[in-house]
Amino acid sequence: MKYIESISTELESIVKSQQDIVDGLQQIMPANNDHLSSLKSDLTSISLESLCILVYGEIACGKSSLINAIQGCNIAPHRHLPILQPCITEYKHSMIEKAILYSCPKKYNHNDRPFEIQIDEVRTYLSLPDSDNPIKESPFYKLEINSSKCQSGVILIDTTIPYWCSDLLSCPIVEQLYKVDAVIYCMRADHAYSAKDEDDIESLRDLGYTSIIFVLTGWDRILDYNEMMGANDAAMFKEHLIRNLLPLTDLGENGIFFVDSLGALKGKIENDEFAVEKSGILHLDSYLSDLMIQKQKRALLKIAEVNKHISEYIQNFLMR
Repeated sequence: MKYIESISTELESIVKSQQDIVDGLQQIMPANNDHLSSLKSDLTSISLESLCILVYGEIACGKSSLINAIQGCNIAPHRHLPILQPCITEYKHSMIEKAILYSCPKKYNHNDRPFEIQIDEVRTYLSLPDSDNPIKESPFYKLEINSSKCQSGVILIDTTIPYWCSDLLSCPIVEQLYKVDAVIYCMRADHAYSAKDEDDIESLRDLGYTSIIFVLTGWDRILDYNEMMGANDAAMFKEHLIRNLLPLTDLGENGIFFVDSLGALKGKIENDEFAVEKSGILHLDSYLSDLMIQKQKRALLKIAEVNKHISEYIQNFLMR
């Protein structure tokens, strides 16, 4: 995923150079200020583009661990920790460390507006209340984490269906689906493709997301059990899962990954190349890098179009 960061840095540099040129043109060609401002706005929108990936799956399927493995750091809280998780948690790169909480209407001090807090304060706001009520509902529907630890050029959206949603289509997550570039469907390998998974995958496909990326987490546990029993069941189990999932994604077998998320995270933190390779995360990283390259190619086409207009303004100025 470091390659994605280098691509984003290069693109930002190109956009910044063009913005500087437009600034100069605005000073010497004030009569064209409206058109030049429009070009500058186009450049700003290009610079803000990131690869947006929604990570979806049942509670405790390993989404947070997978996000940490992709990022290469412990940024996403694990679901087994005692907190009230919002149904949407967005992770994005920023040099300013902050978290933003979005309240459910009338759920938190009657304030529906988003508000900023320090990242280390998140647990305070999401801690479980002292109550015997078995239904623990978060007062927030969205948490946004902005951190330099997050990969530049990538936005990861962790999603959880709240108890009051009967299915995916009735959940606020649907709104996020319309702005993402890719969907990762996360499943624990030892509980993969349950009836709930089947329903949710069908809903995603009905919404038009047929190129689903399937990630089966905890694959190391399958391999460890296989080794302990002295059997070769893991290979047959893997083939069985691939056969079940192949008809559900247009990506074919290239869109199905088996990952040891914790091993990948530990390997990346400790710069242990062998552990990272063994974890299976490199195949997923490579696929996401290819997606980013495709997105940045489209951005370069937009930049070329802006360049064309800038050249025309310069030629007109020189011909005066």
